[in-house]
Amino acid sequence: MLHEDKGPGAQMADVGTFWVIRASAGSGKTFRLVQTYLTCCLQQESPGFFRSICALTFTNKAAQEMKERVLEEVGNLAAGVGGAMEEQVAKATGLPVEVLRPRAQAMQEHMLHHYEDFAVMTIDSFVHRLVRSFARDLQLDQGFQMELDEGRLLEEAVDRLLARVGRPGEDELTQLLESFAIQQVEDERDTRIREALTQHAKLVDKEHMQPVLKELRGWTPKDFEAARKRLQNAAKRRRKSKRPFSPPSKPWSKRGWGLVIFRVVTSPNGWPNAPRET
Repeated sequence: MLHEDKGPGAQMADVGTFWVIRASAGSGKTFRLVQTYLTCCLQQESPGFFRSICALTFTNKAAQEMKERVLEEVGNLAAGVGGAMEEQVAKATGLPVEVLRPRAQAMQEHMLHHYEDFAVMTIDSFVHRLVRSFARDLQLDQGFQMELDEGRLLEEAVDRLLARVGRPGEDELTQLLESFAIQQVEDERDTRIREALTQHAKLVDKEHMQPVLKELRGWTPKDFEAARKRLQNAAKRRRKSKRPFSPPSKPWSKRGWGLVIFRVVTSPNGWPNAPRET
C-alpha cells in the first residue's frame, strides 16, 4: 500500500515487513527517514531503544546528516517545538504529545550519554564492524586495517604485471611491453615504463571507459599487439593523407576517444569515421 504524504513529498510503501520510501531530490526523504527512526524509538518506553537500531547509508556525509537531523528533531520534540515532526510521530505512534515529550527528553539524554551506541553509519563501516567482531572466526588478526588506497593497489597491479616479463610462457606479454616501451621512446614520452603503465591503469575505474573495457575482456597480449599495430598503421595513413584528425566534439568527448581507439583496433580497415553525435 502506498501512502501519500500530506507534508513532505516522499511516499512510503508497506512491503511485508519492509517500508519502501520513494522520493525525488528535495521531496522530504530525510524528513521521512528521521520520522520513521523516531517513531521506532519513541513508541518504546525504554529511552535506550535506539541502541537496538542500526541505520545504514551509502556515504559518510549522509550518515552525519542523519545523525544531526535525528538529534535536532528529538531535541525539538523534547522542548515541545517539534512542529510537523511532532504531529507525524504522534500520528504514527498513536501516542499523545504529553507522552511523547517526556520520552523524547529521556531519549535525548540517553543518546548524549551513550553516543557511541547511536548507530547511523555507512554500509562499509557496518561490514567493517561486523568483520572485526568475528575476526577470530575468520582467522584474521585482531588489529587488521582496511586498505582503501587506490593508488597503492594500482602500483601493486603494475608490479605484478612487470614481474611476469621474461618468464617462461610470457613471451607475448614481454613482446607487447617491449613494443610499448619502444613506442614511448618514438613518441618522445616518459621512458619509465612503470610510471606510464600506472597512469594508464588509472583509466580502469573511469565510467566512460567501462564499455570499452567490457569489449576487451578475453583479449590476449597477442591480440593487443596486433591491435596496436593496426592503430599505428591507421595513424600513419591518416598523416599521409594530410587530413589531421581533430579532437572529438563536446557531446562525446570523454567516451569518444575510447570508442575511436576501440573501433580502430577491432577493425582491419583502420581509422573509422567520427561517432555520430546523439
